[in-house]
Amino acid sequence: MNSLFPFDELKTFETRLLHKTQACRHAAEGKKDDAFFIGEKHTLFTKGKQKGMNLWMCRYDYEPPTDLSLLSQLADWFDATAHAARLLSEAAVQATNLLPYLQLAGTVNAHLGAMVAAVYNRRDADQVELHHSLVELAKKARIFVPGLTIPEQTPTEENLIRFLDQIEQGQKRLEADSSTHLNLHLLNRALKHFPESEEQWKQVTDQVSALIQNGTKPNNAQLRKALLPVFEFIPMTGKNTVIDSVIQEIDLYLSQNPAADAVLDNEPVSPDVPKARQLLGGQRILLIGGQQRSTSQKRLIKGFALKDLVWLTVKPKQALIPFTKANLKDYGTVLLSLRFAGHLLDQAKEFCERTHTPLVLLPAGYNMNQIADQILRQIAGSDCEGRQSARIPFTVS
Repeated sequence: MNSLFPFDELKTFETRLLHKTQACRHAAEGKKDDAFFIGEKHTLFTKGKQKGMNLWMCRYDYEPPTDLSLLSQLADWFDATAHAARLLSEAAVQATNLLPYLQLAGTVNAHLGAMVAAVYNRRDADQVELHHSLVELAKKARIFVPGLTIPEQTPTEENLIRFLDQIEQGQKRLEADSSTHLNLHLLNRALKHFPESEEQWKQVTDQVSALIQNGTKPNNAQLRKALLPVFEFIPMTGKNTVIDSVIQEIDLYLSQNPAADAVLDNEPVSPDVPKARQLLGGQRILLIGGQQRSTSQKRLIKGFALKDLVWLTVKPKQALIPFTKANLKDYGTVLLSLRFAGHLLDQAKEFCERTHTPLVLLPAGYNMNQIADQILRQIAGSDCEGRQSARIPFTVS
């Protein structure tokens, strides 16, 4: 919630502007000789005065314009400004970016001022006070808000429709933001303890899917921040293309930010690593996966005492593995990331069988302990301290 924001003041403006909407619609009827009409008009003015409002359009001495439709138009602008003020207040409650909502409220209110000038020889007090409040708020929040001045031309119905559409779209954005905050909360709660079971991982991926379906971008910083601590352990997702898109964006981010990649694999080295090192040490390894991550590449070379690790990046819809660039006879082992190259698994198997090159499938990320575990399971098999044959963890679809 924004502590700078005058919530109560905006609610007051909304109430007063809606009262003036009603008063203008009544005044637009223009029945000067109708006793009931005059009485109701006086009642509206009196009630407004009791609440500190000057419903000048209901005053006995107010001379309405010849074209009474102008008062109906003014009613529409009072109503639109009230809704824009309410939208701004709701935006501040959600601590969202205030600029578009401030600008919309300021622009609509400025048009209201121009509309008042077309039917009244004075300025409307509430319109003026709202203008000053918005300007003051913009100063406190250090936001430059264009569009707060009164437009040169009389507002048009086309402008009104455009602003009403923007208000509606703004309301939808706030509803989506509210849903996003809820899903982020649920995601963080699901990640409070490290997921171990298939069901726990499914809770995580369900929340990620809900965020994306509600309009959150796959490269959203808050989403990335929540997932980074467990990123290397998120299981392969099968056909869940929503999760795949998030994984690809985080992978791209890590490839461009080595410092962020460096902190991912900071857990103690497991007993599996030196055992896997005995199998791979001195080899030249081929890794078929996502974006090349130099920090992870160096970490794996050092951890497994490799002669070299060649990183072959494949794209999500790539149909062929460019083995022409890599003679498999030159590699002691091939590592294939199912996250990024699972769709090329059959090709990799065919090439590796042809050259008698061991193929190790990586069901998640590039965590060294995790890779060591897969190497021992898939290469050493039952010969490694009673381990059983190759095992690929569950998938989350």
